[in-house]
Amino acid sequence: MDGFPLLQRLLIHNEAEIVGTVQVERAEEGFVDHFGWSALDGRFIRASEDGSLIRDKDRTIAQLLAALHIAVAEENFNRFFSYQDEVRNQNVLPYKYATMARSWSNLDEATVRRMIGRTVSPRQPS
Repeated sequence: MDGFPLLQRLLIHNEAEIVGTVQVERAEEGFVDHFGWSALDGRFIRASEDGSLIRDKDRTIAQLLAALHIAVAEENFNRFFSYQDEVRNQNVLPYKYATMARSWSNLDEATVRRMIGRTVSPRQPS
């Protein structure tokens, strides 16, 4: 993966948000770091008129705007681009495709920092 940009986020309008994820597990010799991608629901979870929870309108556009505001360090950024009845915990209504696909395991700390920080190591001379 050295020398190549790493996909951190993929937004599928009205369906899913796929984000780069680091998972840390306790192992016999300390901790093991894994990097992969998690699939999250691309719709808001809202309370309906009868109080039941439903998958509502698209939230991927809000996630895109949030990522852009964070990237440019906008001071007056309001991260809540949603209605008053939005449920903040997306896990209360399980997303049928929710998963974490591990791509790399047993990573050292420097590699994890590069992956999270969206940086790549310099190319080695061939």
